[in-house]
Amino acid sequence: MKLIELIKENQEFSISVKAKELKELFEEIAKSKKSDEAKKEEPASKLLTAENVCKMLSISRVTLWDWDKKGITKPIRLGNLKRYQQSDIEQLIQKKGGENETH
Repeated sequence: MKLIELIKENQEFSISVKAKELKELFEEIAKSKKSDEAKKEEPASKLLTAENVCKMLSISRVTLWDWDKKGITKPIRLGNLKRYQQSDIEQLIQKKGGENETH
């Protein structure tokens, strides 16, 4: 009978585990838990208004609207409001900066 079956059937059983293996198991569980907690603590990207984005990119509202339609920028809709993730705009700035250096 497999261990999982014993557990599911609520059977009594004994197992022997070496201290070193038990320690390694607990360390792996702790490491996994810390990793999960670190992922939860990653800050969410700040949301920017169209006005902020236009200032950051030095573009007009009409250009931003055109870029939205072309998929260059990807607004997030919150009801009737449009917001932009700061991380997306920063990536766009880096990408545009890289293109200017090569041309």
